[in-house]
Amino acid sequence: MLIRKSKIYASLATILVIPYVFIVTQVVFLRKIQSDRGDIAGYIANYDRYVEYISYTTRSWIDYITNETIFHYIYFELSQYLADPEFALQVLAGLSSAVLILAVFPRDKSNIVFLILLLHPRVLDLMSSQIRFAVAISMFIVVLMAIQNRMRGLFALPISTIHTFFLAAGLFTAFFDHYLYKRRIIHAYAIALSIALVLVFGAELFLSYIGDRRSELNDGAKSFGLAYLVMTLFTYLTIIHQNKKMVYNVFGFLCIVSGASAIFTAIIDGYAERYVSSFIVFFLAYASQVKIQNTIFVFPVVMLNLLLSLYFWI
Repeated sequence: MLIRKSKIYASLATILVIPYVFIVTQVVFLRKIQSDRGDIAGYIANYDRYVEYISYTTRSWIDYITNETIFHYIYFELSQYLADPEFALQVLAGLSSAVLILAVFPRDKSNIVFLILLLHPRVLDLMSSQIRFAVAISMFIVVLMAIQNRMRGLFALPISTIHTFFLAAGLFTAFFDHYLYKRRIIHAYAIALSIALVLVFGAELFLSYIGDRRSELNDGAKSFGLAYLVMTLFTYLTIIHQNKKMVYNVFGFLCIVSGASAIFTAIIDGYAERYVSSFIVFFLAYASQVKIQNTIFVFPVVMLNLLLSLYFWI
């Protein structure tokens, strides 16, 4: 059942923005930049990459999309305007964090407890260092929430010029809106799992060609671990078992695809962490619209996942 918007919850979301943006841009961001590794260092060192890209990407739409030229243009221009590439990156991280909170803040008070997932280390890493993905996913969620018709997936496709993952996400959304909503639930889940398999093996094949930089930066693909895999699978199954019809909501559907992708990637010893953050963000987007069933069972499992994740990654 969809939940109506409430002005009081919008006000609470606005209040939450300030401390969360501070945590993302000052605490986590600065800690990561001091380590002089990862995406942040790469962004700052190559803030003018747009100048190089634009010289040849205009000859091919494929190059234009795969090089995510729009993001590099935004970052370059903002860096020039602020005369500080590092501060420009902090601004983008702060804006995407603020937009995300305003978009996913629950309209039902019983779902507010799940906002604790904003402190999940994978989400903090996403919002503070994976700036392209953070900007893109916040825009993607806003587009899907703002456009309530079967064309929203197509409207979301231009976001792929910021991050190529959203070319697939936009197509998945269009497929969901035109086909999945009228399938039997068992068929809907089978389709979601099939899409996850295609996504995982397609991504692994693509990354084997261009190199898996994020896996290398995070000390290899096997860091997920068997124990964490079991705990993650238990968390996902608990959420889905208690909310079986979430597959009929676009964010629930994308949440299931992301979660299944994380599990499948971990099983084949890939870098599964890349899908964990999208699972959490899409789950929060789902919880902003639909009341989570059996919170008394789901929330303790979510908290256990959060605590073990903090121990595992920090």
